[in-house]
Amino acid sequence: MDVSGPGGIGGTAAPPGADEGNLRGLDPDAFFNLLIAELKNQDPLNPLDNTQLLQQVATIREVGVSMQLNETLQAVMFGQQLTSAASLLGKTIRGLNEAGDEITGTVERISIEEEKVLLHVGEDQVRLNNVAEILTAPPQNGNNN
Repeated sequence: MDVSGPGGIGGTAAPPGADEGNLRGLDPDAFFNLLIAELKNQDPLNPLDNTQLLQQVATIREVGVSMQLNETLQAVMFGQQLTSAASLLGKTIRGLNEAGDEITGTVERISIEEEKVLLHVGEDQVRLNNVAEILTAPPQNGNNN
């Protein structure tokens, strides 16, 4: 694995394809392999001192923790969206459908497409974030409760 060259942390390049998406799965073994590869490929006339090495380790650890926190927050947000959508089942809403037209109707079901929560109102679909108003459902059977 070649990690030499400019552009990476501490002046070394990351392995090909080691973008943020690939770092998500970086386990301790892979981290130590990267660290060992960096130590093997450093300039012997200009080796890293302990402070630089610790800074690199801390930076790599911060990146990993930030990515895990981001994934956790996205999962929590998605769960909240599903809960909100489920609470709208059977309720009348006003919002914009996928074509951008304003519609009003009762939410019959919810679905998830391309990581987006959709409310189904008749033949139309309304993204949860396109709901403008939640209306009082019309009384049924002449009952005003």
